[in-house]
Amino acid sequence: MEEIKEFLINFVEKESDVFSGFPVCPFAKKERIEKKIKFVETRFDHIDTKHVLGEVEDFLLNDYSTLLLISDKDVSIEQTRHFFRCIAALMEKKRVNIFLFHKDDNRSYGGIYTRRSPLPFIMVGYKNQIAKKKEKLLKTKYYDKLIQKEMFSLHPKRKKKWEKLKK
Repeated sequence: MEEIKEFLINFVEKESDVFSGFPVCPFAKKERIEKKIKFVETRFDHIDTKHVLGEVEDFLLNDYSTLLLISDKDVSIEQTRHFFRCIAALMEKKRVNIFLFHKDDNRSYGGIYTRRSPLPFIMVGYKNQIAKKKEKLLKTKYYDKLIQKEMFSLHPKRKKKWEKLKK
């Protein structure tokens, strides 16, 4: 779990030229410092359902903004995707966004692999909070260096609006 905290501090919270001098996630540091992130170590290969359900319930009932479900060991991206699908099914009606992080993830922005982490983990965050943060970033230079395809992958609704305007 310490590896993921170090990953947040040394990568996610660090300023990046790709994001116009902003950190990969400009909100992570504040959330970490204010203890709004719930860190949970668990198994991705043989899921301890009772443990995961208890931790998810604690996240939902308390004042966290983010849940990080961190694998207790390095597992394959396929096992991580399976765990991701289980969490997605569990959280289906909870108005959350869910993100997968793994050392083999290929998502790249400006050549930076933003979701490659030392250990696999699943991030859960509330949709309304994430949407507000994205809107704030749109008023900055955060996205200025991204190509259109990268921007639309981060903001799929903007792509739909842009395609309608083109017609």
